[in-house]
Amino acid sequence: MQVHGPSMRPGLLEGDRLLVHVTARIRDGDVVVVRDPDVASRLVVKRAVEVGDETVVLLGDNPDASRDSRKFGPVQRELVVGRAWWRYAPASRAGPLERGPRTGPRGHPPGAAGLR
Repeated sequence: MQVHGPSMRPGLLEGDRLLVHVTARIRDGDVVVVRDPDVASRLVVKRAVEVGDETVVLLGDNPDASRDSRKFGPVQRELVVGRAWWRYAPASRAGPLERGPRTGPRGHPPGAAGLR
């Protein structure tokens, strides 16, 4: 998968290419690939900050440029395609993607209140 559009900072930049593990096991802090809840043919890359049995709250690492759960609310688990785990290009930035800190509604990042 190639990342397009506004970047997730500091983790991902436009043009990064990722390996995605298609899995049902997603944990808080994982970078995930999700079908856009408004345009099912489009995939988006976001951080899962609160993973429930049926829904996932997503936040972008660059909140000023991100369209995420603050805009469209929690997404259904079936929209999650998988967990991005490795950046393979560009070669200078290749390596594993780190799980982020828990920064969901309970962690109170700016603008995240009232997602549920």
